[in-house]
Amino acid sequence: VDVGEITYSLPPNIELRNSDSQGRGLWSKAHYKSGSTLLATKPHIAVLSNRHLDSYCSNCLSPSPASGLKRCTTCRRVWYCNSECQNKDWPLHKRECSALQEWAEAAPSPDLTLPKKGKR
Repeated sequence: VDVGEITYSLPPNIELRNSDSQGRGLWSKAHYKSGSTLLATKPHIAVLSNRHLDSYCSNCLSPSPASGLKRCTTCRRVWYCNSECQNKDWPLHKRECSALQEWAEAAPSPDLTLPKKGKR
């Protein structure tokens, strides 16, 4: 990772610094109250554990809305809030989707295949 790129996107109250005793890290240029948020950013990637696949949107990671989640109609393994979230996730999910289908077809036993119809 280019340090120049990282420091360019940091807010002015934070700096990237090296310390012989504490290593490289982010340092505050001012004093803040305990518990203050100094930096917040969206992660580059996030992954749901298997037990949460059917209760959280695979794109925005929001819990299931009252109306319920919509399942990917192809692999039937991941869920979305709505078609907008599904479309946003498609560039990442399309390879996963086809891999899940191939795995299901090649599973060594019926006990290891993906469910054809999910139950909620």
